[in-house]
Amino acid sequence: TRGGGVEEDEEDEEDWMRRTEAATGVWRAGDRRHSMETAHICVIGDAFVDILACPLDRMPSWGSDVDCPSISQHPGGSALNVAIHLGELLRGTPHTCSFYGLVGDDEFGRFLRSKLADSNVEDRTQSSGDSEASTGVCIVLSGSNDRGFVTHVGATSKLGVGHLQEILEVDCRRKRLHVHVSGFYSCPSLQQQLPAFLDKLREEASSNSCKLTISLDTNGDASDLWDCGVARVLERVDFFLPNEVEASGIARKLMNESEDCSDQLLELERAAQCLAGKVQDAVVITCGKEGCISQTRTGAGASAPPTRWSAPSGIVPVDATGAGDAFDAGFIYSMVVSGGSLANAIQAGSCTGAYCTQHKGANSRPMSSSQLAEMVQEKFKAC
Repeated sequence: TRGGGVEEDEEDEEDWMRRTEAATGVWRAGDRRHSMETAHICVIGDAFVDILACPLDRMPSWGSDVDCPSISQHPGGSALNVAIHLGELLRGTPHTCSFYGLVGDDEFGRFLRSKLADSNVEDRTQSSGDSEASTGVCIVLSGSNDRGFVTHVGATSKLGVGHLQEILEVDCRRKRLHVHVSGFYSCPSLQQQLPAFLDKLREEASSNSCKLTISLDTNGDASDLWDCGVARVLERVDFFLPNEVEASGIARKLMNESEDCSDQLLELERAAQCLAGKVQDAVVITCGKEGCISQTRTGAGASAPPTRWSAPSGIVPVDATGAGDAFDAGFIYSMVVSGGSLANAIQAGSCTGAYCTQHKGANSRPMSSSQLAEMVQEKFKAC
């Protein structure tokens, strides 16, 4: 919590707004009153230690070896990545971010907690208490444009709504709250409980006059079934931020289709229409260097075509790990903190995602708010 009384907090916020208003393309002047409210962002989900092998020219095949110039250890997990990126974007502002996850009582767990402490993120992680549930580990094999994973889910598989009660008891008493759920398919104990928890979250926020928004990024489903009750969760979130594989898989499941469409763009547009009809506000499908596709619930209802967005130009990627998580952070930062429009949020997310690919690791060089403002101005000035 921040020190000082209400008047001091309001003065801090006004000073911060004056310092950031000049960053055109991210902040929208028409939403000044909305963005003046101190926001808190809760990130819920997976926490892993990433063992990163990068850069790789190709994936190894069974019985073979591939030389890699560097193998290193990093904090990871989709939700943890989002929290770390948000922590840097929020540094020096009156807004705050917390992370809710589960780790083991081991060296990897202590490593992740130390990284959160350095990242301007409130650590709400808990230890699993199960000697068999060690901290999750993800081996990441990464090239310049794509990557593959080998994952031990570990303690993250035990994360449930019982670990999230502080959100209901404390965070819902704030003026402005955003809750982001990530790594849905890595959290089996949370999946079936999540719809009821989100309903309770809406109820508590409403009773406390808290302005609440919710976003979701499922990440990949190792089973390739794309279910686990995700449809019931989608109905309760404002924004869904999948990548193209996740969007296609979930949409096919919802439409009861088993075959991939031969036209990938057409398939993604159909997926956007389907998914936007499920959520409260909008879906944004990230497509790597091809940019992203967005559709709103209103647009889907009116059978309007989805909108295609180009990725920032002039980017030389080094490592694609965590780019989607960085996109989520930029999107949330613009939408929630800066009061940006959907277009503003997509531009901000595109920049944080692109910036992430220029550095090794999913969160080794998170972007600052000033860097984001400059990049949005440079890449989308004509928009």
